[in-house]
Amino acid sequence: MNYKELKEALDFGTQAGGNSLMFTEGRSNEKWLEIREAAFYKDMLAEITEASSRLLNEPIEALPYSLYKIFDETGSRKEYERAYFKRRLRLNTFAIMSKLYGEKKYIEALEDTIWAICDEYTWCLPAHLGGTSVSIVENINGREPSAGEISARVREHRHVVDLFAAETGFALTELIAMLEDRLSPLVVYRARTEVKERILEPYCELNSSFHWERVTMNWAAVCGAGVGAAAMYLIKDDATLAPIIQRLMGTMNCFLSGFHEDGACTEGIGYWNYGFGFFVSFAELLKQRTAGQIDLMQGEKIKQIALYQQKSYLTGDHVVSFSDASLTAKYQLGLTHLLKQKYPEVEIPDLKHRATFEDDHCYRWAHAIRNLVWCDSRLTGGRWGEAFYYLPDSQLLVSRWAADNESLVCFAAKSGHNNEPHNQNDIGRAAKPC
Repeated sequence: MNYKELKEALDFGTQAGGNSLMFTEGRSNEKWLEIREAAFYKDMLAEITEASSRLLNEPIEALPYSLYKIFDETGSRKEYERAYFKRRLRLNTFAIMSKLYGEKKYIEALEDTIWAICDEYTWCLPAHLGGTSVSIVENINGREPSAGEISARVREHRHVVDLFAAETGFALTELIAMLEDRLSPLVVYRARTEVKERILEPYCELNSSFHWERVTMNWAAVCGAGVGAAAMYLIKDDATLAPIIQRLMGTMNCFLSGFHEDGACTEGIGYWNYGFGFFVSFAELLKQRTAGQIDLMQGEKIKQIALYQQKSYLTGDHVVSFSDASLTAKYQLGLTHLLKQKYPEVEIPDLKHRATFEDDHCYRWAHAIRNLVWCDSRLTGGRWGEAFYYLPDSQLLVSRWAADNESLVCFAAKSGHNNEPHNQNDIGRAAKPC
């Protein structure tokens, strides 16, 4: 799609309602009434309510320098990241509870969490700062560029856009769009200003280029979706928004080029959930922002990628564990239901194998909210049946056949090479019986 066509699509969307069209499924009072009342959501609501009851009685954890510096000094990520992600759990929990019930205690807890996240030194993880997390960036960059010179420079930590900075921008702009009428105007203003300064301005500046814009794996989709969501929620002017979206669509094409035509995710099913899940979130928001004029979910290759989840499961929650995949994996219910609505061939696993509210230790907003609002309570899952899949481009074979009425015999094999993202096949791993 060229610039003219993209601009015209955005203009069409603006005439139909602009960014008020975005994520209507998350803003719909009728949907939230269904979530509160339908038996299908009972267990999911219990998980969120339990988390809120616990978190209301806990203070927001600090992110002191003593934790921030640990990665640079020892290489250990867990100390800082545990506290960092705990804040994202609070953000998800109190945003959802505020939308569900609108009680003052949840809204105030959400406002405090947003304020604390706006206070963070950087939204980027120390592990993603390339060894500069405790460095003074001015000392690294040296002299200022001379007049007329454009020079590549190390970014200030506040302005680095990694996976989690992008996810934070996505989360803040989207939940504020859902809850703006219930939140303090100052909190809303500050959050949007921080997203603009930390995400959009670094992305749009003259000498801007991020490594993830041209990779063929999950970073492209996740970072691109985060920047794209923030841009679509915050920028109303189509002439300003169009070049940003055009650039991001190039990044999304890089992401898709990492898949073969057979749709397999060589990074493993966990990264399919992560990268493709964020790609779908971006695609749906862009479709809504353009009032249906741009639909990135079209095409046979996209369909095959959507069908990969069922080809990666053996039995129960046991999965093909090549590359960077665990032996078991929970599936994202909202993403699966959305894909089922688009592609009838998509199979839905047994509900007991869905990801729960706190299964994701990074507490990603895009997944958490869509596991509620993308659900269709009329859809039911079930046990895996017999199947034989051979994905020739990825050289992957998966077979399930019935040993008796109660159990399956499963076999998977992969050939090829190790030059794939997150490929760890050459070191082997212990097998677990199905």
